[in-house]
Amino acid sequence: MSRSQENPEPLKPGDRTAPFHAWFIRFAPYENPKLAICVFVENGESGSRVAGPIAKDILTRGLSLLAE
Repeated sequence: MSRSQENPEPLKPGDRTAPFHAWFIRFAPYENPKLAICVFVENGESGSRVAGPIAKDILTRGLSLLAE
């Protein structure tokens, strides 16, 4: 949780002012995984919308490097 100088009370889960972070965890390929990744975007709001595309880019590049 975080605090601010204006509001010294700690934020509680569910508070409208509490930040929402984006998480996305994936492994690839599905059969016989070779890569695993966790993408965390601070204040990202949505895992599938914000962190998912980042994970996809990283895994796509990682799988292409494994194929070389």
